[in-house]
This record gives sequence, C-alpha cells and structure tokens, in this order.
Amino acid sequence: MNTFRTGTFGLWFAALSWGALGVLYFIDPHFMFDFYGIPLESANAMNMIRGVYGGNFLGIATLWVLGALKVRYRDAALLSMFVGMAGFTCGRSMSLLMDGMPTWQMLMWLGFEFSGALFSGYALSLGLARPTAWQGGK
Repeated sequence: MNTFRTGTFGLWFAALSWGALGVLYFIDPHFMFDFYGIPLESANAMNMIRGVYGGNFLGIATLWVLGALKVRYRDAALLSMFVGMAGFTCGRSMSLLMDGMPTWQMLMWLGFEFSGALFSGYALSLGLARPTAWQGGK
C-alpha cells in the first residue's frame, strides 16, 4: 500500500524530526534556545524546557511511530498531528499579526507546522472510515 496515502510517510518524517528535537531539548536546552536567541537563565527555565519541549516532543513522536507501525493507532496519530500542527500554525499566525515579523527560524517552523497540518488532514480525509482500535481494527 502507498505509504503517502496511508499517512505513514508523514508520520515517520514528523516522528523522526520531533524525536530528534526532543532529544536535543533534553540533552542541551541552551543549544536549542541559543539558536533562537532566547536566554535560559534559571533552573526553572531548564526544567520547563526539558519537561515541556523534551518530554512532549518525545511523547508525541512515540505516538506517531506507533501510528506508522500499527494501523490501529494510525488515525489517532494523524489526528494528534493535525490538531498539534494546526494549533502551532494558529498560534504562530496570531503572533505574526499581533507581534510582527519573527526571525527566519520561526518562519521555518511555521512552514513545517502548516505542511504537517495539511498533510495529516489530507491523510485523515482519505482514511477516516478505516477500522480503528475502538472499532475492533488491527
């Protein structure tokens, strides 16, 4: 079966990207935030970055890997990708309107997140009738 049509291509791409970022946020939050020009100056900031960014990115990446490997989790994984990426896109778009033009790095993320929302929404539109774990699917 075509991996683009089933959504596995996007799930693998996003899982590997977010998984790598999650590991980087865990290992060296300073490196990640220096890239954006944002100083981290306290233990609380480091705790927040490792927990929220590192933990969240790795947790979501794990769900996306499950969705890529097992049909029964695919719709849940694609739905979480759509909701998450669309939420990021809305937040960044609101910031563009209210705060002005950010750096190129933030615009890069906006493009990545918008593309992820489009891809996952498209993949979901092709397969919502597929049996899911809650309906006895495999």
